[in-house]
Amino acid sequence: MKSRRRPNARIDPDDASSKYRRDACGCSAQLSLAKLAALAGFGALLMLFPPQDVVRFLAQARDETGTPGDGGHSRLFPRGGGQRTRPTVLGGAGTTPEEQAVLDKMDPESVPLSATSKLGAAVLASGRDPTVTFDEEHELCGDDSVAAEVVAKKTIALIAITYKSPLSLGASMRTWRDNGLLDMVDERILFINAPSKADFDIGNEFGFKIMTTDEHGGNVMAGPALAYAVGNITSDYVLFMEKDFHLTADRNTALREMWAGVWHMARGVEVYRLRGKTDHPAEGMPDCCTALPDGKPSCPFNSGWRTAGSFADHMNWLFVFCDPDVVENANGRVVQCSPEPRSLCFTSAESNWSNNPVMFGRKWFNRRLRKTALEGENAFTDNRMLEFEVMLEWLPWRPPARICASYWGIFEHVEIDQ
Repeated sequence: MKSRRRPNARIDPDDASSKYRRDACGCSAQLSLAKLAALAGFGALLMLFPPQDVVRFLAQARDETGTPGDGGHSRLFPRGGGQRTRPTVLGGAGTTPEEQAVLDKMDPESVPLSATSKLGAAVLASGRDPTVTFDEEHELCGDDSVAAEVVAKKTIALIAITYKSPLSLGASMRTWRDNGLLDMVDERILFINAPSKADFDIGNEFGFKIMTTDEHGGNVMAGPALAYAVGNITSDYVLFMEKDFHLTADRNTALREMWAGVWHMARGVEVYRLRGKTDHPAEGMPDCCTALPDGKPSCPFNSGWRTAGSFADHMNWLFVFCDPDVVENANGRVVQCSPEPRSLCFTSAESNWSNNPVMFGRKWFNRRLRKTALEGENAFTDNRMLEFEVMLEWLPWRPPARICASYWGIFEHVEIDQ
């Protein structure tokens, strides 16, 4: 049973289970003035994001918990991962009957789980050893030990979003077909923003269920499009990507990496990333590998694994692409969860959301991020706002979401139309 604390309870800062200290009003206290100044400086100097969003984030910010010296994540997670925090958005406390009806429709418990998924069938038919070995002792690697026959029942929906890019879309889908990806997924959904006949023809050719909308001139950007698509599937997990990512791995490698990703999520990891390690830096992936003349990394907004859960930390995770010793250098904040195929795991406390190829749970998204995707400021007019709004939403989560990345990945960004 989930424990509840009174809003005015004082939390012992020396208690390992403490997440953050609250004052008598239930508000977060003791936030570093230096951190506030640093965060304000980011917004004032760089002017990359709407000021009201930065102010809102600062108002929601909470204490730093854990230090490099005490193992980093040990005070963000109880050993074993702990109880997931019940959300305060759709499906959480304060949900209206109307919202709950929508949620119930999105999460039908009647969906049978007895049938083997297409991915599971492909793995079992391949004759390969279906076992993925994990570090069972680390909280970032998931809570649950699962059997191969359980993982084999987990279904996947491939959700792709496109906007005025039929050449990129067609080229990407050919790689998905030729390298076997389309044979590994149970549902195929294509959401077309600003639809054209060419887009429809491509989606139909590759067997996708096509979605579009009349809202906002037929273009609702990535956040609402993703929310609408996820709300119309029944699969356990989503493989989400935009129209311009090629599957560059061969069929056997793609099968191995997809299987490992599903296994991670069956254990309780919330997000699994699949962009190729060799496809960095590229669109949407700042360069954290090239040092500036003063020796500091060239990417903005990172603390080099020194803190976790503030605005300045949300690009820490990009070091997994360029530091060969990131596990040793990350102050306990990155672990290797699977040696083969290799995966590296960290948390949402030091990561942004990315529209790069990613897997996540359908129910998890609907309960925790759907409302953000639909209602984030400028969600219908600015594609970048999905990444920014989700980052603001999940940075202060305690416990944070667990995120893993395939070390080598299987997708690369190839834009043809633009």
